Amino acid sequence: MSLLEVKHLKVELSTLRGMVKAVRDIDFEVEQGETVAIVGESGCGKTMTCLSVMKLLDSVRGKMGEETSIIFDGEEISKLTERKMSRIRGNKIGMVFQDPIKSLNPTEKIGNQIVDIILAHEKITKKEAEVKAEKLIEKVGIGDAPRRMKQYPHELSGGMRQRVVIAMAIACRPQLLIADEPTTALDVTIQAEILELLQELQKEYKMSILIVTHNLGVVATIADRVVVMYGGKIMETGTAEEIFYEPRHPYTRALLETIPEAEERKKKLPVIPGTPPNLINPPKGCPFIARCPKRMNICGMSFPKKNERCYCYLYDERCK
Repeated sequence: MSLLEVKHLKVELSTLRGMVKAVRDIDFEVEQGETVAIVGESGCGKTMTCLSVMKLLDSVRGKMGEETSIIFDGEEISKLTERKMSRIRGNKIGMVFQDPIKSLNPTEKIGNQIVDIILAHEKITKKEAEVKAEKLIEKVGIGDAPRRMKQYPHELSGGMRQRVVIAMAIACRPQLLIADEPTTALDVTIQAEILELLQELQKEYKMSILIVTHNLGVVATIADRVVVMYGGKIMETGTAEEIFYEPRHPYTRALLETIPEAEERKKKLPVIPGTPPNLINPPKGCPFIARCPKRMNICGMSFPKKNERCYCYLYDERCK
């Protein structure tokens, strides 16, 4: 059994212009000790997928489909009450949010914020929690832990704040760590350090990682399997090697072609022509149809079934 199984996930968001169908009936799983990367352009549904797993959707504007099933460690969690779900968040599932400065309370010292998480899930004294918090700060690569414990978020660099957020996410040794664009606002050197840190923690804690990114360099560094999303749908899944060396869906191929090559600095950067679909009124068929160079009439009629690891009519025997 997979550690995480997501089935028929649908997410709708209420806006002034109408209901946005942010995630449209997707299935995927994460195995024990595995790193799965969800990739795709901004607005494709990556973050909404992760927030759904954590049950952190805005209760007023966002809702999951009735048929949605999210099974974590053998337990159906999509229908859990907030009280029961709060015992899982931070304890069995940790999350690193995209912008660390928004994840930290600017009026609270770093140490207090880590201690609060530990005390919320473990029956230990505050002194014991403070000792554990110091060790966590050291574990994520921040020196002089006693001094850092007394500092506020604005006194730390972006890379150090991200490390603090990671320390908070792993404070209770979760089975699954969800990382939403954990390296976006960091420079290349710090990005590499954060990815290396995540890999080290994964080995030590034997945890699984679900990472959201639009950076294919991050995918190549850390992922075992890749889920490619577009327009609220999954376009293709496969191992990192399959996605990079044997991409099948036209969108996956187009995405890979946009990666700049270091030795061709003067070459014009390739782009994917067109714009993503309007998810208030999404296409009936494949969401990539308007931008796809290999589109067929059938692509606009209905969304294709999965053919091996790809959702595309190009691999349907009836269309050959």
